Amino acid sequence: MTNKFLLSCVLCIASYVCVAQQPLPAKVYQTMTDSTNSIDVVFYKDEGGSVSADGHNVQYFNSFFAKETADKTKAISAGSVMWLVNGREYLSGIFFLGDSTGYLVAKKDGKEYVNKITPIGFNFLNGGYKKR
Repeated sequence: MTNKFLLSCVLCIASYVCVAQQPLPAKVYQTMTDSTNSIDVVFYKDEGGSVSADGHNVQYFNSFFAKETADKTKAISAGSVMWLVNGREYLSGIFFLGDSTGYLVAKKDGKEYVNKITPIGFNFLNGGYKKR
């Protein structure tokens, strides 16, 4: 009886570790930051709206997303973003904003990844773009 209990505990812990949030793989993150040349962003909050950018603006926008992961919270979905390379979708995701932090949930090759939004990115995505 105790062996079954111990095995159940080990499997439970293993399943928790396997579903822990992971950031985008290094190669995907690097391609996103270095090789995407346009973005489309749709905002869900307030009046909504959208922004498209290309060139150096994409590199600036990409700096809004950190390499490290973040915990998913009960933050609301605030918008979506799609990264393109030469007009073809490379990566897309939904960003979530809390009171002072946020995170991006992106799917690539059928897997979900969660990346932290930087403080500068949070300010921009939380309405700072309207003040420019």
